[in-house]
Amino acid sequence: MHKKIMIVVDDSELTPATVREGLEVARAYSAEVIFYYMMPSYVVPMSDMAVPVEWTPEKHYEAAREIGEQVLSEAVAAARNCLVRSSFLVGTGSEGADSIVSVANSRKCDLIVIGSRGRTAVQRLLFGSVVTRLITLAAMPVLVCKKTNLHRVPMEEFAPLPKNKRARRSATRESALV
Repeated sequence: MHKKIMIVVDDSELTPATVREGLEVARAYSAEVIFYYMMPSYVVPMSDMAVPVEWTPEKHYEAAREIGEQVLSEAVAAARNCLVRSSFLVGTGSEGADSIVSVANSRKCDLIVIGSRGRTAVQRLLFGSVVTRLITLAAMPVLVCKKTNLHRVPMEEFAPLPKNKRARRSATRESALV
């Protein structure tokens, strides 16, 4: 059913649970995974107070790039441990959901996996919600991993092999393609 799965990652505490859920689905369907990290937009500080630290768009993007590299390397390592073929992409733009859907469509993904912070209706109204907009825009199914999944094992420890010989042989062949 699912052949290509996009797993959206960021630097939040939800990412390990999101990656874990996405990899479980990918293993079940012998699917390929694309990890997608969206670079956060630079917002110009607007205040009556002077900004104590000189923070430029260049410093912002450099810091975001370093965080993205770390998050993506951990996600790709988890996929490798699970013998799931994976790749990654880094996106930019101000509209996260629009970018995710655009990339998922262009890469022919048939499932998107994303974490949700579980904001209230008022918080969604004030801050927006990538997940709500993503569900509205996406033509493919969206698997939302909620904050309640955090109690499970850390991403580094999630690496069991398939139980039957045929699945293990298939997973080994796919891992060689990483």
